[in-house]
Amino acid sequence: MSLKSKNTGLVPGCYTLSCIPGREIKASLGVIEYTLTFTQSEPAEKVTQAFEGLLERALSQGAHSVVNVRLETSIYRPFFGIDSTILFAYGEAVLVE
Repeated sequence: MSLKSKNTGLVPGCYTLSCIPGREIKASLGVIEYTLTFTQSEPAEKVTQAFEGLLERALSQGAHSVVNVRLETSIYRPFFGIDSTILFAYGEAVLVE
């Protein structure tokens, strides 16, 4: 089952809400995570990439969608001074009706 046709978020199948509008969550498969590290790039592209990576990971575990998606960021400056941004995405992989 795919939710790609009923999207209300940035990436079809990923929701920051704890529910999916118009759908019933049958079961939770647990929390999943996805991490990206990048230097200079468009942040919007990386956010989309994080959502897509999170959904791919959920689908590979048999889930239909991801809810309660959250993002955390951090900037890491190694000794030589080139900043790296770490983007950590996590959410709950779920089965839906």
